[in-house]
Amino acid sequence: MGMRGYDTREQPPLVIFGTGGFAREVHELVEDVLEGTGLEHVLVGWVDDNVAMHGKVVHDLPVLGGVEWVRAHPGVAVVLGLGSPVVKRRVALALIDAGATFPTVIHPTAVIGRRVRLGAGNIVTAGVIMTTDCMTDAFVTFNLGVTFAHDSTIGAYTNVAPYALLSGNFSCGEGVDIGTGATILQGVQVGDWAIIGGGALVNRPVLSNTTVVGVPAKVIKERVSGWHLV
Repeated sequence: MGMRGYDTREQPPLVIFGTGGFAREVHELVEDVLEGTGLEHVLVGWVDDNVAMHGKVVHDLPVLGGVEWVRAHPGVAVVLGLGSPVVKRRVALALIDAGATFPTVIHPTAVIGRRVRLGAGNIVTAGVIMTTDCMTDAFVTFNLGVTFAHDSTIGAYTNVAPYALLSGNFSCGEGVDIGTGATILQGVQVGDWAIIGGGALVNRPVLSNTTVVGVPAKVIKERVSGWHLV
C-alpha cells in the first residue's frame, strides 16, 4: 500500500534510512506526500548505519540509530533513502531481518496507470509517468521525470536515475543501475546487476554484470557473477 491515505491509527511510525543527499531528497518527497493531511507526526526521524550520525539532527529530525533501533521497534515503516542498488540490497535485507515494513511512496505529481503494479518499498518521485501493464519488484527507485512504458518489468533494488526513458516491452533484472537521461528502446532486455551509463542509448540486450555506455551503448566492463555481494 502506498503512503496516500496513511493513517496513524493503523500504521506504525515512519523513518527514512540514510542521511545523504538522496535521503534528504526522499525526505522532501515524504513531506510532499504528507502535506496538508495533518499526519506529519508519522515521520519520526532517520536511521543510518553511520554511527557518527547517531544523535545528530538532519532537517530538524533526529537520527535515532541504525538497524538495531529498527529491531527494537518491530513493524516500524522504513523508506530507503539509498541510490546504489548494491547498498540498497544489503540494507534492505538487514531491515527485513529486523522486522521493518516498507511502504511504497508516490509523489502526488506522478502519473501511475491503473494497471501498474508496484512492489514494496518502491520510491516514485515527482514527474514520473508509468503507463499501463507495468510491474516492479521490491525497492525500485524512480527518480525525477522517468517514463516507464507499457508491458515492462523491473527487478528488485533497481535504481532509475532522473529523466531515463524506458520504452515498452522492456525487461530489467535485479539490481540494475540506470543512469541519468538513458534511453532504453522497445523490447530490450537488461540482465541482473548491469550498469547503464548516463545518456546511453540502449538498442540491444545488455548481459548481466556488464556496464554499457554511449550512443549506441557498448560494453566497457564485465564483472564476475556475484560481484555485488563483495
